Amino acid sequence: MIKNNDDLPLQNVNLPIESTIPPTGKAFRVRSAQGALRLLGRILYNVKKREIDLAEARLLIYGCSVYVQAVRDAVFEERLEAIEKKLRKENNHE
Repeated sequence: MIKNNDDLPLQNVNLPIESTIPPTGKAFRVRSAQGALRLLGRILYNVKKREIDLAEARLLIYGCSVYVQAVRDAVFEERLEAIEKKLRKENNHE
């Protein structure tokens, strides 16, 4: 289960963000909120080094923000469904 919001699980969410951001030049796949944080760090580092332009950086940062919010929403829905299921089960036994 979730211990904190730093590393939200993505059991039912598959929204990869891929980019070829230097210095590795390899595709970078985001699978968690923590991964989005690492990608943000790489984006900012590469903007500072002038290896990617501001337009691409803005797009990637916006995408990370939307991605993390979607993960939070999915986790919230999962928690809510579990609570509702538990309440229905308890009400049926009364």
